[in-house]
Amino acid sequence: MIKSAYEPSDVHVVHPEFRLRNDRKYIVAAQVREEEGLSGLLRLGPVEGAVVSMFDGSRTYHDVVDICTAFLPDASSQRWEGAEALVRHVISHHSEPRGQTTKPLLVRKSDLTAEERTCVRQYRPADFIVPFGNCRLDDPKLAFPISLLWLVTNTCQVKCQYCYMDRSPVAKEDLLPWERAKELLYEAHRGGTMEIRISGGDPLCYPYLFEFLDTLQELDFAPVSIPTKSYVSREMASRLAQYRIFRGIQFSIDSTVPEIADFIVQSPGFYHRTMESIQNVFAAGITNVNTKSVITPYTLPTIPKLYRDLRGLGVKPVILATYCRSGYWHEDKLYNHPNDYQWLDAELGKLKEEFPDDEIYYQNGPPGLKPQTEEECRTRWQSRSRCTAGREHIAICANGKVVACEQMPEREKDYLGDLRFQSIREVWEGEALDKYLLHPSRDQFAGTACLTCEEFDECQTTYGPCVRESCIHFGTRWAPVPGCPKARATRTM
Repeated sequence: MIKSAYEPSDVHVVHPEFRLRNDRKYIVAAQVREEEGLSGLLRLGPVEGAVVSMFDGSRTYHDVVDICTAFLPDASSQRWEGAEALVRHVISHHSEPRGQTTKPLLVRKSDLTAEERTCVRQYRPADFIVPFGNCRLDDPKLAFPISLLWLVTNTCQVKCQYCYMDRSPVAKEDLLPWERAKELLYEAHRGGTMEIRISGGDPLCYPYLFEFLDTLQELDFAPVSIPTKSYVSREMASRLAQYRIFRGIQFSIDSTVPEIADFIVQSPGFYHRTMESIQNVFAAGITNVNTKSVITPYTLPTIPKLYRDLRGLGVKPVILATYCRSGYWHEDKLYNHPNDYQWLDAELGKLKEEFPDDEIYYQNGPPGLKPQTEEECRTRWQSRSRCTAGREHIAICANGKVVACEQMPEREKDYLGDLRFQSIREVWEGEALDKYLLHPSRDQFAGTACLTCEEFDECQTTYGPCVRESCIHFGTRWAPVPGCPKARATRTM
């Protein structure tokens, strides 16, 4: 018998950042972080999920092993040894972060702080039974969305030159009525959705924002952060600070040179309004304040000053991203010249010396060199990210229509459903979503390399192509994703 690495009296728990859900095909363990929201998912098999659910802070290692003897045949002469091997394997397997998670699923209760111990969730193992015949760990689609992105309004107070959203006007009378939105929030809660992310447009322009936050807090969804370019008064900041569900605010500002900041968003006075808003938010006691800045040729020379100015105010993190193509407001003049990145890297190196505790980098990165060989192209393609739209989440437009994600065009041929008349479950399980995202017909791809591709099913169903990128670069979902080795070099927009 292998000696156990655990003492009989050890008490393990599901880490407080994780929430469990029975998804009928497997058990989902979702990491929901206070500062970042939903950040990773694990799919657990039936026995594994049942064992994990037993670690509630009251049962010892010995107790869980004793319960697990019931999983083994009555005739087994080594039921205890087999059960202990099972429990030991589950603990060992989940004692380190896995996949995209940043914390281990299981930890010793004694390793948690006193505050963390008060946040340990209690589960009934009976709620996590999955019949073996139903187990489909290879099925990427959850039984119900774990996360919803809600574009609550298309209204915004500025006109950013680089905006990547389809800001088709939606009048207040055409918004999804608040009473209907509230019904959908309750449905999402019942279905097991853990996170509702708020975006737009600008959420602070949404007329029902506080009713929305009230309901999120009532139903104990994951904490939310609000992105904005609106002016935040002292009164607004104080009201936001009262919400337990409110985890912070992100301001977008691209330069701390007033003329440049105002020019980029085409709104005189924007810089001064934003600086005052940041001060108002801090004065209200909101400490989680970060910014996002887009690097273009106009703002590039001012990035070091911007970083130092914002950190001097207490903003952290200061998020930087280089401009990249969007489907709606793209202009080539906003691309940075490849030679500029050497200067930018050197300047960020200086900032790293000044702020050694900060993670300083820019998203998107410099324009990459195109792969020169078929092998290089194939390697890059095989390491691409998988799309989770229609598999883990969907996006809800201000008018109640459903799309794959926030950068999708708002047009009839790309809608997956209409929540004015349908439930979330009807859209999630509906034919429109399935045929658009998971099991499209080859015929839709006539005239492209996808039509006869031998990897069609693997690409479309298993990996999930980035339909947003197809729409941005080719004007339609029914085209190869840019980067595909077999894609045509020319655009069809």
